[in-house]
Amino acid sequence: MLKKIIYIVGSPRSGSSLIYNAVCSNELFNIAMPENHLVTNFTNSFFKQYQRNTQIEENYFFDSLEDTKFYFKDCLKKFFVKIADKYKVNNLVLKSITLAPNINILNIIYPEITYIMTIRDPRDIIASMINVGIKQKNLNMENQFPENIELLCNKINQSYRLFLDNHQKKFLSNNVHTIKYENFVNNPGEELNKMLQKFTIETQYDKDFNIWKRSSGVYLKSNNKIDNPYKSKLWNQPLNNSRINFYKNFLSNKQIDQINNYCKKILKIFNYI
Repeated sequence: MLKKIIYIVGSPRSGSSLIYNAVCSNELFNIAMPENHLVTNFTNSFFKQYQRNTQIEENYFFDSLEDTKFYFKDCLKKFFVKIADKYKVNNLVLKSITLAPNINILNIIYPEITYIMTIRDPRDIIASMINVGIKQKNLNMENQFPENIELLCNKINQSYRLFLDNHQKKFLSNNVHTIKYENFVNNPGEELNKMLQKFTIETQYDKDFNIWKRSSGVYLKSNNKIDNPYKSKLWNQPLNNSRINFYKNFLSNKQIDQINNYCKKILKIFNYI
């Protein structure tokens, strides 16, 4: 029986992989796995179909919004049950950064899902983005994070867009637990136990639990290639705070000022200013 479904979401480079592996270190959950975007795609398809129901198709295919929701939920439930059965767990934890802006839409289809939103100082996020982009450029790969501060800030603002919408306060309060990267690095067990309490999950993380215990040979296997620009030196290593305020020695004052301007609301909401 599938009891809990938790999705870990957030901005790119916000520490979501670290927190995902930490959550999945507990055997109550499945092992950490690479991202799969099927649910993101289903969520986007549901929204488009909902619009088509009345605007174009006039309910010829689906009888109502409820009928549409039931169809999409049934498909997603089969997906979730398949994974839970594969790993023999009743509590499923998945990760998808691309899902972050639209978890409120997924909530319409599947209200039983809860979310961990990973939060990090936007200035450190952008420093990490640019660093990845430089690696991609050096490897003759497409640079997904060009050194365009406005563009990168837009990525962050889009990821956390629901926190900028007053209409989403109730949804966020009831269904989303936020974990700050900075707090997690300093007190990982405490932060995860707060999450367990919010989602009423009966287990605990020890003070000195091993984040990579279950994932070092699985989740990181595909990331051990030398030419993986996303690979962090901190993966599969003990926690340290070397990446907190990393931006101060990486970004120029002009870039920092730009981030303070373009991400002003996010910085304020998450108490980084």
